[in-house]
Formats: sequence, C-alpha cells, structure tokens
Amino acid sequence: MIDQPSLFDQPQPPDPAKWYEPLLALFRDGEWHTIDEVARYLGYNDTGAAARIRDLRKARYGGHKIDRKSSGRAGVYLYRLVVSV
Repeated sequence: MIDQPSLFDQPQPPDPAKWYEPLLALFRDGEWHTIDEVARYLGYNDTGAAARIRDLRKARYGGHKIDRKSSGRAGVYLYRLVVSV
C-alpha cells in the first residue's frame, strides 16, 4: 500500500489577513508590477505571488480586475489593479 498524505498534511493556503491588505496596498499605486516585485514585497516565491494575484480576482477576495500585459521580455508579465471609480 502506498502512503498517501492526508488532507491535514497538505500545505494550507496563506492566511488572507497576512497578504490581502499588503497586496492591495502595493497595487493601489496604479503602477504595473512584475511577479518578482510582488513576491519580494510579500516575502513569497514567484508561484505564491502569482497565486495571490489570482486570488484577488476571486469573488471572495473582492473580485478585483487585474490587468496583465507583456513586459517585452520572454515570459515576463506585468500586472496592475484596475481601480473602479
């Protein structure tokens, strides 16, 4: 029999209280940011930073509109929060 980790052994997503407001504060400047910038700001790796940006788009985290565009470098994208007025 293969040992399978239980659901309780799986890594849990970060507590929104620790990343939600800081990430919004970064994006509220209206500037474009790379995943690397977001990762350094939050103290996450690139994968975690990308996941938190995706989370901002979800209804339970405000359903924010996040624009994405190419930076002109292969595989590097820029992200910014679209602020509703």
